[in-house]
Amino acid sequence: MDKSVKVIMVIFLVLFFSFLYANQPFSANNVLSTRTCATPAISPDGKYIAYIVNEPRKVTDEAGSAYKELYVVEIKSKKEIPFITGKVNISNPGWSPDGSKIAFISKRGKNTYKQVWVIPLMGGEAFQATEAKSSIESFAWHPSGNKIAYIAK
Repeated sequence: MDKSVKVIMVIFLVLFFSFLYANQPFSANNVLSTRTCATPAISPDGKYIAYIVNEPRKVTDEAGSAYKELYVVEIKSKKEIPFITGKVNISNPGWSPDGSKIAFISKRGKNTYKQVWVIPLMGGEAFQATEAKSSIESFAWHPSGNKIAYIAK
């Protein structure tokens, strides 16, 4: 079984059993407020997993789909690290070949289109890596780690 499938299954089971042990019935409110995880990406050295947390919007927020936040978990210590959170829409996390950076797709700041952004694993601000004239749909790191290829509409 693929590692990413195993990770998704473990996350699902943790969420499922947390509701079982809460001694409360599962309701429509639980469905609408449940955080879910998606798009796991294992670091090249196998020490970390970057993934997206789907954070449901609050009633007071502007209508739309869930916010998509970037998290990293250190596998050995099980330490969960929120990387980019809040009212954001992050997708497609991907590790640099040396595992020192995570690239992702997002529309941030005053950008009209979704671009590839990169954030260092050991801390620092994300920086924009592309300047496409339309929204980027997917990307891949060059094996050298100093270039990114992408597909845009």
